[in-house]
Amino acid sequence: MPFLADDNERARALLQRLRGDVASLAPEIDAASAHAAPQTDQASARATTSSESQEHSANLVWQGLLARAVTELADDEAGDRGRAQIAAHMRARTAANPALNREPIQRPQLTEEPRV
Repeated sequence: MPFLADDNERARALLQRLRGDVASLAPEIDAASAHAAPQTDQASARATTSSESQEHSANLVWQGLLARAVTELADDEAGDRGRAQIAAHMRARTAANPALNREPIQRPQLTEEPRV
C-alpha cells in the first residue's frame, strides 16, 4: 500500500511541524511517531499483510490527530496557517488517493513544503 505509507509519512511530518502549536497533542504525536519506525521483516507474504494492516491502522491514527489538530490550533494567525497547511494536505491526499481517483496525481517529494 504505497499510498498509505506515503500518506502516513506526510501526515507525521506535518504534525511534527505543527507540534509546538498543538502542545496538548504532542504526547500522542510522539507516540504515533515512535510506532512509525519501518518494519524490518518484509520477506514473507504474512509480514507484508501485517505491514499493510499496520499502515491502515497508523493512517487512522494520523488522520484522527490531524482532525483534532484543527480544533486544537489557536484562533490566531499561526493557527490559521496551521489549519491552511492541514487543508492543503487533505486536498493533496484526496487528489493522490488511488481509491478515489482513476488517475491520481503524483504528489511532490516529501522534502518540499506544502504550498498554502
